[in-house]
Order: sequence, then structure tokens, then C-alpha cells
Amino acid sequence: VEPVEQMQKLVRSSMGAVDKASYQVIKAQSRLDSLVDYVFKSSIDLVLLGHQDHSNAQHSLAQRLAMLCGCSVWMVPESYANGIRRIVVPIDFSQVSADSLTQATAIAAKNTVPECLAIHVYSDESAIRYDDHELIKKGEEKARFAEIMTGVDTHGIRVKPLFIESFKTAQEILTEATNYQADLIVISTRGHSKTASILLGSVTSSVMSEATIPVLAVKHYGAHLSLWQSLLSRHFLSDVEPKVN
Repeated sequence: VEPVEQMQKLVRSSMGAVDKASYQVIKAQSRLDSLVDYVFKSSIDLVLLGHQDHSNAQHSLAQRLAMLCGCSVWMVPESYANGIRRIVVPIDFSQVSADSLTQATAIAAKNTVPECLAIHVYSDESAIRYDDHELIKKGEEKARFAEIMTGVDTHGIRVKPLFIESFKTAQEILTEATNYQADLIVISTRGHSKTASILLGSVTSSVMSEATIPVLAVKHYGAHLSLWQSLLSRHFLSDVEPKVN
């Protein structure tokens, strides 16, 4: 059976009849290079990537796509058959947090999910520093959360905040996602840098590596800079101390 016919059969068995779908087989030595090239040339907005539950190679591929491409990446484990009923959104108090929440609540609205859980993890008991270098005092989290919510289109969905103090940010996010019985984690791809299209925050990378449920890594404003524009940007080249979320 030809590869295209195999793909068509798989799509029909998984999704039923699809009105508009195209199929392409790419033969290349480097799967990553070929996918990145295709995404750029085709102006792809979202890559949906299935992976085996314990496949490090597929997790690594998803992370690299999220790092190199100007698009969002949605990872779905092979054996995960649940629908979307509970959504977790890791946040800080930046504009990308508002964007992540807007994306997550849009998905929630489409799937009649009444609530999203916004999780903020901080490690310094006296202050919290973010990508804009603003110092946030402990105890101000609720006020800052209310502030960023003014820029969020919630699509009529309730957003419940959860603030946690811990030095193990990724682990706390995954633990709370399990406690919440989440079916999806929506997280920003951005580290604390303006070169958003090529840097993957360490927390995002860890969550993508270790999550056993679907993860949507969302690209935000500025993400459509080309790879070379980002590499050559003055901010990137002069930032001797990279910052991660």
C-alpha cells in the first residue's frame, strides 16, 4: 500500500470523513530539517504531533519543532483517548500569559469546558522577577493576576488561579495537572527573551518532555521572526545570561 493511501486510511479511521485534507510524503535524511523547512515554506500555524508514550525521540522532535518553528506545536500521546474536559495553563504575569489564557479559553469554549486552571509557580519567597525585569513582591500575585486578566478574552470561560511556591516549577505544574485531572496543558513556548521564535523556556521544555497528557506549546507575538533574524538580533547576541521561564 502506498504511504499516501495509508495516511488517508488512518485519517478516515480516526476522524471520519474530512472535507478538506491534503497528504504529502517527504523523503529526506533529516526528519527535523524537512519538517522545519516545510513549516516555514507553507506558513504553518500549528503542528499536531502524535507520539508513543515513552518515545524520547518523538518528545525531542516536538521540542525542537517548538524551538525552531514560528508555529505552535500540539503533542498528543499515542494511547491518549480522552476528550478535552479540563485544561491547565501555566502562567507568569507577562503578555504571553494573557495570550496563553486567551488560546486556552478558546479551546475550552469549543469543547464546552466551563473552567481553565491557571497555575503560577514562584520560587523566591520575597520577590518574583519576570522577563520585563519588574520586581513583584510576594502577596501581590492576586492583584497582578487580575491585571493580566483585563487583557484576556476568556470566551465566557471561568479562569481559576492557583499560586504555588516551589523551586521545581515543571514538576509542580505536572503534579497539579494530575491532581486537577487535566486533559490538556496549554503553555507558552517562550523563554524570557525577545528572540521568541528560537528559544524554548526550560520549564516548557521539561513539561513537554515529561507530560503524559497532551501539551499545546503556543507561539506568541514576535514568533514569526525568521530563524536568522532571531539569531542576528542585537538582544540575542548581547544577552550573556539567558533567562528562562
